[in-house]
Amino acid sequence: MSTYGNVPSTPSPGLCPSCRSRPVAKGFKHCSRSCATGGRTAPSTPKPPPPPVPPPASSTTSTPSRLTAGPPVAIILTPLRRVPLCPVCEAKPPNPGFKHCSIECAIAEKAVKVAQPVNLIRMWLCETCGQKLSASGYKYCSPECSRKALSIEDTMSQLSIATTSTGPRKCIIEGCDKPEWKAGSKYCGNACRAFGVILQLDPACLLCETFPKMNRSYFCSASCSNKSLDNAPVLLSVPDGHQALKTVTDQWNKEWKHTPNPPQIRFMWLIVQNRALHNAFEARLQAIDASYKFKAEGMFPANERRRWHGTKRECTVGDPGTTPTGFCQSPTCSMCIVMQRSFDKEKCAAGSMFGKGVYTSGTSSKSHGYIKQVAPSKYRAMLMCRVLAGKAKKLTQADHNLIAAPAGYDSVRGVPGGGLNYDELIVYDNNQIRPLYLVIYDSS
Repeated sequence: MSTYGNVPSTPSPGLCPSCRSRPVAKGFKHCSRSCATGGRTAPSTPKPPPPPVPPPASSTTSTPSRLTAGPPVAIILTPLRRVPLCPVCEAKPPNPGFKHCSIECAIAEKAVKVAQPVNLIRMWLCETCGQKLSASGYKYCSPECSRKALSIEDTMSQLSIATTSTGPRKCIIEGCDKPEWKAGSKYCGNACRAFGVILQLDPACLLCETFPKMNRSYFCSASCSNKSLDNAPVLLSVPDGHQALKTVTDQWNKEWKHTPNPPQIRFMWLIVQNRALHNAFEARLQAIDASYKFKAEGMFPANERRRWHGTKRECTVGDPGTTPTGFCQSPTCSMCIVMQRSFDKEKCAAGSMFGKGVYTSGTSSKSHGYIKQVAPSKYRAMLMCRVLAGKAKKLTQADHNLIAAPAGYDSVRGVPGGGLNYDELIVYDNNQIRPLYLVIYDSS
């Protein structure tokens, strides 16, 4: 009998004869099937068994210990399945159903394709709930939100793809081969819409400054339009290059009829007033147009005009550094009062040429003569207004007693000649005029 120290080479009673380290299974000769079939082999040099554990002192009978020392247990680590990451930032997983983690990364990938710089754009959310990401190419996150915001007809038109005789039209972003998501939309989805603003293919929404504005609107969606009304009164900066600024500048220069040449416009702000003022103006517009049907004759509804109005500015609202709610609280700053609460014909100076009304002019240089700048500033400020002229009564001679438009008319149009050198447009209903833009220009 060979020995290793004082330990016999034969297995101890109760141990598996193959591995010589684990006890046999009850009713079997080996500890496991592996040992029974020869899967395990006994160690070439047996190790000494652990010392027996003594029984408790209070025990009167000795019982064999069940504690035995076994071989080290091998822990097999299964490699974790790799979670797919956004292909742009490679830091976050993509949103369910999307390729990227956010619209910023989606835009960045398109920018790489056409080698254009990109600014980070805020994440596009569902226009109805404002909580979840909208589905790719749509304004809403789900059919439920879509049905809440749109009629069935509008919903079906948004789900359709623009087609032509040669097939679907493609997105206008160079390098993108996807079709338009809606007839006439020009883009395949939100990422390309935002990229179109970056490339200056379309003017941006004045609120989110992320997506192209809708036709005949300053905003990209009903959601942004409603948000601006909910936060009113506010001033929204109109950026350089925006079509609205170009249009106003052209009208400013064309209608400046005094010498010297017109001063340069430096900044322009869109004036958003509260929902009550907005709705009252729209209701008056509909009422006037229903009477004369200007729109049916190819004119603007209610014969709407854009006219200038000069008044007193005690502060520097509109100058560089102005915030969206940067109105002063002075009770005598006519500029801030009008922008926040609109016009009041009762403030009209006594003895005005055409009575007590709200006066505007199409001649920018004429309105410039009515401004008064109180706070030190190298700029001057003027309002461009929306005026519902409706059916206007032309007058060349003064009528100081007017407190309302002549019978059968909605406004008075002062025509040059007689005692008037430049045109005037006067309304006698406060809901026929609203300030539209705050225009900031050089003082000289």
